[in-house]
Amino acid sequence: MQPEVDETRSVHEKILHPDTHEPVPHDSVKKGMRRFLLITFLLAVATGAADPKRSVEFERAHQDMVVAQRMLEDAKQRRDGKEPERGTDKSMTRPTPEYFDQHRALERAVALAQWRYEQATERWSALR
Repeated sequence: MQPEVDETRSVHEKILHPDTHEPVPHDSVKKGMRRFLLITFLLAVATGAADPKRSVEFERAHQDMVVAQRMLEDAKQRRDGKEPERGTDKSMTRPTPEYFDQHRALERAVALAQWRYEQATERWSALR
């Protein structure tokens, strides 16, 4: 015995209601599908809207990290490559206080550049 087939109706109109097991009208299926597609679309848009902002923040953090790394390398080169002017006292045997001040300034520049690089790296890593 074969089930009755109503060839005048489409397959979509034969969807049964989960509670009553009666056929669901075609309009209800269309409304449900439209509602589902609308919700899916809105979720996709909402997710996509947040993503570009995060991408911009990530790119900015990466650029900050690269700039901080260059600044650190430059500070180290200045410290290591360019010897501060070695002013001496009258006897020409001891460096003057200005020499030590210049040396301390170069060390502070390296320490500050190192700190900025570490901060930028942490920010970039947090956004990854």
